[in-house]
Amino acid sequence: MLAIEIDGDSHETKKYQIKTVRYTNDQVFNELENIKNDLKNIIIEREKLVFGPPFVKGGH
Repeated sequence: MLAIEIDGDSHETKKYQIKTVRYTNDQVFNELENIKNDLKNIIIEREKLVFGPPFVKGGH
């Protein structure tokens, strides 16, 4: 799971394996493209944790 929080308080999320990514309001208004790239990279890394490496047919 992934939670995105903007200028919020901390929450107890570790026990649920939720990664919380926080951005300030200033970042959202002034660095949106950087945030989008950051989130894309985080999602790709989280998918690797959930799905693991791809299955290769016939591999030993």
